[in-house]
Amino acid sequence: RSEVYQIPESSENFSFYIEAAYRFLQNWQAAVSYDMYENTTETTKQRTIHASTLEHESIGLAINYWFNPNVVLKANYYNIKNNTHAFPDWPYQYIELEEKTNVLILGMQFSF
Repeated sequence: RSEVYQIPESSENFSFYIEAAYRFLQNWQAAVSYDMYENTTETTKQRTIHASTLEHESIGLAINYWFNPNVVLKANYYNIKNNTHAFPDWPYQYIELEEKTNVLILGMQFSF
């Protein structure tokens, strides 16, 4: 699946993601994803201290184990470049921001 977002009047904000998953060995699922966001609006650039908060790019890998159609155990890893979605609380202009973030998320999802 995938999705694209762009403000119609402006080509200054653009984002998209793409994701693919494959089920194997009955209960296992592997997935990969890629997403990016870019904000080149001039007023946003003028108000932003760190240029890395204007862009976002991430690659994700996942392995899921399905106990049944309603319960899944998930392990997701993301390598994130820049800080649009991963920056500290204000006033972050006084600290040095990392340009890359590695995230491991473990979880369980169920439906009823």
